[in-house]
Amino acid sequence: MKRPLSSFLSTRLCMLVALTAMIAAAHACYGTTPKTLCSVTDYKIFNPSSVAIQCGDATSTAGISGQGGAVYLGTDLSSPLPVTFTANPYDDNWLFLVFTPKSGPVAPILKTQTKYTITITLSSTVNGVVLSLPTSTLIDTTPTLTLAALPVGGPNNYLVSSHLAFQGLGLGSGKTLSCSLVIQNYTGTFTARPAKCRQMQADLAGVQPNQPDPGTVGTLELQTEGNDIDIQGIPYKIAELQNVLGTAMTLDPKARLGQEKAPATKDASSYYINGSFAAGRGSKPGWILDAKIAPPVGRLYGGWQFCPTALANVGNNSISGMTYTDTIDFGLSESRPFELRGNLQEIYASGSVVYETDKEFNRDNVTGVADFRYNFKNLYSPRAVETLRKFGDQQKIAKANGITLQQSDVSPPFFGYAFDIHTGVEFGGAVVDTTVKATTGKATIELPTYSIFRVVPQIHGLLEFGRLSVDAVGTPRYLAATENTVVQLPNNSLILKTVHGWNGYGVVTSALNLDSVGHFCLSATYRDGFAPPKFSRINTVQLGILMKF
Repeated sequence: MKRPLSSFLSTRLCMLVALTAMIAAAHACYGTTPKTLCSVTDYKIFNPSSVAIQCGDATSTAGISGQGGAVYLGTDLSSPLPVTFTANPYDDNWLFLVFTPKSGPVAPILKTQTKYTITITLSSTVNGVVLSLPTSTLIDTTPTLTLAALPVGGPNNYLVSSHLAFQGLGLGSGKTLSCSLVIQNYTGTFTARPAKCRQMQADLAGVQPNQPDPGTVGTLELQTEGNDIDIQGIPYKIAELQNVLGTAMTLDPKARLGQEKAPATKDASSYYINGSFAAGRGSKPGWILDAKIAPPVGRLYGGWQFCPTALANVGNNSISGMTYTDTIDFGLSESRPFELRGNLQEIYASGSVVYETDKEFNRDNVTGVADFRYNFKNLYSPRAVETLRKFGDQQKIAKANGITLQQSDVSPPFFGYAFDIHTGVEFGGAVVDTTVKATTGKATIELPTYSIFRVVPQIHGLLEFGRLSVDAVGTPRYLAATENTVVQLPNNSLILKTVHGWNGYGVVTSALNLDSVGHFCLSATYRDGFAPPKFSRINTVQLGILMKF
């Protein structure tokens, strides 16, 4: 009797579904089977016969044990050392390894200045299946310390860390003790500076599981005394500090106390934020944000640096007696210096395309900008430039002494100054007619398009006295083409006004650095004059917090 075709197809379909399910199940089982029970991401050497290794990816070591393994010198896996060891769970995602000689009396296994490869076969039950999988790690007993600035705890605070546990400062977690930080200068001379050390590890004698936290082993907080600028140099070691292998600890040659100094002015900054409260003549106090974002992008092309820019000077207060220019600029620029000989030492040229508007986006100006800054001999000597010159002189001596010197190792001079002159032009126009709305009320007015051609000379001066700086910029801008603007009157009505001729604008900013490198400052800013695109009179004093990078 022949089977119906439908029955045949139904059977084939059932077989296909069953086969697919079996493949999916096998794939799922394979996918959940780990390749290793511990991917080692860190290690801590507790003493010459024990090491804790950390399993990454938040892997819990509960239920994992070592079933055998070997220890090798370096990366040569042909001849294992005569050592046996155990591996047991320790503090969440750590394993604790204890080494013993295969024969003879108990003796220290790990020696200083040596690299070892450890291979382990680990066992655990996963999804009801007992798995035995290998893992390996390389450990290094070189007594080197790393140094990193701490973002909390006040100025001059650093985290000192090593893979080796410490001894010599006094055992006990949380103890703050006097210590000596040895600094090396560019001539090779060593100087001990007083400091404070807070040891984070507990007593390692008689180590028990979960005590101490392996993350605190080989770490301490270091607080230098005085200003970082006063102790600049290459940190070499903490005099009283040794490791559990009985050797002195030295800092990584790349470690530095000094940080890169902040730019002195807004023009030199890639990131600049000045938040202020302002009190202007005839206006209520309000907040003001003066900001700049202009990070260099990519490499130099023929000496030119490409840079996207975003600048804003906006706020929130009454219009009468304007206390901010109400300007937002987005642009793309390229710039490069041209070094010269003689009294004119450098011309710094820049060109950009800028979209100029205000915070209400009532303006749609597109301008091309060309600017040339002239630096004259003996008139351009800010602290950053003098530090660079000093670095060049000291670097020659450092090389002769076999010392690698960085610019941050050089203490800057107390006094700096700069005086430069700019010439430039801004050209373009308002691309469309816009409707301007009053900030208060329902008044509106049409702002017609207009052409822009501005001659923009500028005078800039800077004085620096340690942490205090005074920066002044005067811009006597000349409008060769008549521009349109809108003025809001005290009764919140709007009138159309034309602007032509000279419209000067000046800014004086004083800043007192709150940190040793000048990224954070207390600022006082005085503004007076007329600035695009609104050209409304500004006469104000602003007090606030300044950040620059």
